[in-house]
Amino acid sequence: MKHCKGKATKEEYYNLAMYDLEDGMSINDLRELLKEYSSQELYWECAGIQKAIEYMGFMLLTVMSDKLNTREINLNYNTKEDENEIKQDVTNERD
Repeated sequence: MKHCKGKATKEEYYNLAMYDLEDGMSINDLRELLKEYSSQELYWECAGIQKAIEYMGFMLLTVMSDKLNTREINLNYNTKEDENEIKQDVTNERD
């Protein structure tokens, strides 16, 4: 019976953590909360919070992947030639 209560606690804290994230709490703040609960040995609560952190991380990666695939995010990669030109420009500006 204790295991069932633990699962219910895990789900409750998962839902609370997801609500906090949707309400504007950062993942880093949630990680700090996770450390605090861990130090108090509240492991079922930690499991729920960790599940929310992992789910949100997965969702962020999914959204970023979709945006990259649709070219909504443009990544600019510098080549060695570009870096050398930038270094030369900086050197010329100093002179």
